[in-house]
Amino acid sequence: MRRILFNGRPVEGQRDFPIIIAGNELPQRDVIYAFDSEESFDDWTRSNGLADKINRAKRSISEARALRTRSSFDDVIRRQRTLIDRINIDLQELSQRTGLSLGTRQFFERAIQTDIFEGRIFDPGIFYEHVNYEGHWLPMGNLSYPKLSWHGWDNRISSLQFGGLGCMFEHSWFEGAQYWMVAEDTAYLGDFWNDRASSLWSGGM
Repeated sequence: MRRILFNGRPVEGQRDFPIIIAGNELPQRDVIYAFDSEESFDDWTRSNGLADKINRAKRSISEARALRTRSSFDDVIRRQRTLIDRINIDLQELSQRTGLSLGTRQFFERAIQTDIFEGRIFDPGIFYEHVNYEGHWLPMGNLSYPKLSWHGWDNRISSLQFGGLGCMFEHSWFEGAQYWMVAEDTAYLGDFWNDRASSLWSGGM
């Protein structure tokens, strides 16, 4: 179980933190960094060389939020579902061809690696219904999901494998508590984020 640093100080147990960030490319990969405000989070990103990357992400998320006033998202939903179906077929084919099981680190790394002829199957992550990378899965094809309910995934994610930078949000349209991912790979999101995400933003690899 990973340690938790809340505003830079160790805490015991899991709580309802407004903002957390975790991943293999952070100063301590075995630590979940938690914050009580945007200000304390921003201070931490500046001191750890992540400010530019996170600020670009925040601008992109703000632009995405502004699109919620569109009259219809039917075409977007259809396009996303088509892409999800295509990725799922490719994942199953890759598993059969390589003998690697979905959910293993080796399979994930093979699926996101750049092949000169085939390219990546998906970019940058995959989310699982159950702990330990089991159950149904939802891939991200270098796009964001403002409403996971569009695809039957609202409050359903329990584990994940993610390359690059992304963020899960407690509510639709990228609102509420935030779980930032920086090359994150976790077999269980913890009691404080299990079955909680309602939207996903992705910055790609």
